[in-house]
Order: sequence, then structure tokens, then C-alpha cells
Amino acid sequence: SIFSADVIGVSRPQGSGWDIGAYEYNLGQSANQSPAVSITSPSSGQTFSAPAAITISANASDSDGTVSKVEFYNGTALLGTDTTTPYTYTWGSVGAGAYSITARVTDNSGASATSGTISIVVNAQGQQFPDDDLDGVPDSTDRCPRTAIAAKSFVNIFGCALPIATKFDIRPDFNATDINGMQSLELGILAFGKVSYAGKNILLVKMLAGEDERLNLDADLNISQGKISLNPENLPQLGAPAAITLYNTNFTNPKILKDGAECTECSILGYDRDAKTLVFTVPGF
Repeated sequence: SIFSADVIGVSRPQGSGWDIGAYEYNLGQSANQSPAVSITSPSSGQTFSAPAAITISANASDSDGTVSKVEFYNGTALLGTDTTTPYTYTWGSVGAGAYSITARVTDNSGASATSGTISIVVNAQGQQFPDDDLDGVPDSTDRCPRTAIAAKSFVNIFGCALPIATKFDIRPDFNATDINGMQSLELGILAFGKVSYAGKNILLVKMLAGEDERLNLDADLNISQGKISLNPENLPQLGAPAAITLYNTNFTNPKILKDGAECTECSILGYDRDAKTLVFTVPGF
């Protein structure tokens, strides 16, 4: 995009309005915007039988230019490249194993972006595995072997019901992580902040009537300007001590409040006034 402005001191032969033509000059070009890409097929947690022919499809776009290419990866290994829409690659003769697939898009200005990871499993040819809860994950590798009927279509490669978490940036990837015992977890919203857990044994599964249901992080964890709140009754798994980072803050002498009162057990780890970022610890929620 090009932006223009009047040249100071130049007379306006066409009145007091904005000049055109020779009476304008460029202020400069806006920064190139990164492209976007997401894998549409296969779905995370999908299983195949070896030798498998797996077609990987992706949507890619660029708001201020064009897509030059989309590359498909298994882990760090490049599988193939497509330069025209629809962006697809057929991965042939795939042997038994677990795989992590991503797509990387590059635009006409050289900017790039990478999709989220899709985790799939290829079973050995003709191999039949016991699967008592019918979630598509063999009992031998199922860390959550009692998946509820409503959650069977939303399990990861470990057979655990994925939490409902559509509004958060998440580390690590729930699809490729055993969420029945995580050692670290980070949930954030880029504009507001994040909550981080480390050195914990975090179980992001919900047992209800003896079955594994989906936790609803979207409903029970809220991150907004200068504030993070959690419903400990519905999310007791996340009631542990944590580090909280708040972005876009503007304090003179920051104080941490818990339920409206100053938190004497909370500790401020740092406040960067230039970056407007506050980091502190809490004993729980």
C-alpha cells in the first residue's frame, strides 16, 4: 500500500482540498504482511493402514500479495512442494509409525508462516488392534481408555479427549502430547497475556461417571486486558501455582490483586515499562 500527503509550502491551485498528481509525495510502503496456512486434510489423530497413500491438503492465502509455494513436512523432513492452488501433496508408501505433519507457506515477498501440527498414525498392514472404547486408538497405546461417546471424535494420538480450547495459543500441541500427565503448559492470548505451568504433572482430562470427557478451557479460563481468571471448580487441574504474564500494561507501581484484595503470596518477577509487560507468580487460583 502507498500512503500520500501534501508537500508543505506548495500552493494549491485547486483550492484548499488535498492536492493530486505532482503535489503529492510518498510516505513509504507498509510492511509486508505474513501469509497464512492451515492443513485441511488429514485431520489430527487420523489413522491409516500401511503402506498408506496420504493426501495432504492445505489452505493458503496472502492478504497483500500472492502465495509463491506451499511446502509439506513430516517433522523437519520436506515431503514435497506445490505452487498452485489447490495446495496438495500425496505421500505414498508410508510405513507404520506415528507422524507429525506441517505445511509452510511462502509469499511473493519471501515472508513465510507454518501451520499447526497434524499428528497421524499408520498401522502395520492387516494389523487389528483391540480398541475397547472405539475411539480409533489401540488399547496398547491409549492413555485414556474410557473415552465418552461424545468425545470419541475429538481424541489425540494418545486417545485422550482434547480440551475445548479454540481461543488460546497453546504450548505444547495438545494433538501430539500426552495430556494425561503434562510437565509444562502455556495458554495465552497474544493481545492480553498468558498463564504458564512448569515442573507439574498436569492432567488435562475430565472424568465424569467413569468416562473421559472434554475439559472446556474456553468457558472456564478467561484472559483479558490486565486480568486472568479461572474457575477452579471446573478446572481443578489448573489450580496449581503458575506464572502469569500480562501484555500491554501501563502501571506506575504494579500490585497483584486476587479476588479484589492484594495478594501477599504473589511475587512480581519483572515489569518492563517500555514493553509494557508484567510477569508475576501466583500460588494458585
